[in-house]
Amino acid sequence: AAADWLMSHSDSSLDAAVAAALRDFAAARSAPPPPPPPPPPPPPPRANPPPPPVRGLPSPAPGVNAAAVESLRRFGGPAPARKPAGGLFGLFGGAAAPAAKGPVQVDTSLPRHLEAQGAEVHQLGARVRELFAGGQFGDALGVAERRLDLCRRTYGSEHAMYATCLNDVATFEQVFARYDRAEALFEEASKIQKKLLGQGHPHTIATLQNLAALYTAKGDAPKAEAMQLLVQALQLSSSGGGDGP
Repeated sequence: AAADWLMSHSDSSLDAAVAAALRDFAAARSAPPPPPPPPPPPPPPRANPPPPPVRGLPSPAPGVNAAAVESLRRFGGPAPARKPAGGLFGLFGGAAAPAAKGPVQVDTSLPRHLEAQGAEVHQLGARVRELFAGGQFGDALGVAERRLDLCRRTYGSEHAMYATCLNDVATFEQVFARYDRAEALFEEASKIQKKLLGQGHPHTIATLQNLAALYTAKGDAPKAEAMQLLVQALQLSSSGGGDGP
């Protein structure tokens, strides 16, 4: 409008130039805006990062039975480390008298000439658990075998400590899918524990749980389920105390 008014009121070339500029400006403002530039192409797909490592036991190494290792993840591993109590070699409570209620205590006292061997049995047990935690199952089995032999020469083959060492060897035989020997060792340990400690003792029940893990690793679901039911029944029956001395 300003350009039209100026053109109608002046004939000078300057005013005509200004009016033309105003008209061009008005036309530019009334014109539709140019379309926006096309969006940039999407970036190429990125490879998914590898998942974080799973905490817990390492992945099975070649030659290790994966099902057996998984059963250990579920049911546990070698017997837990126990610091001596009631004396240097009281690995399971020492020679202290059992409480009025509770599981039978295991006497691991030794004659003086065998004390050094008893200490080595304890140290080898700690080494077994260390190797197990690091996934070094072959090395752990070798140490567990040494410990079993030393324990037999130190405590004898009718001692609860010997049953614990049997359990450890059987655990690693299971890892390498040598199920027949593992089952025989677990059963031998269970007989010793039932005789000395009673069928409701935590150590006896733990060995039966190991047998359940063995059956699970073998894929024998009926036996595994039956063993778990037995374990649950024993746990319920012994919840008020052990079987007594």
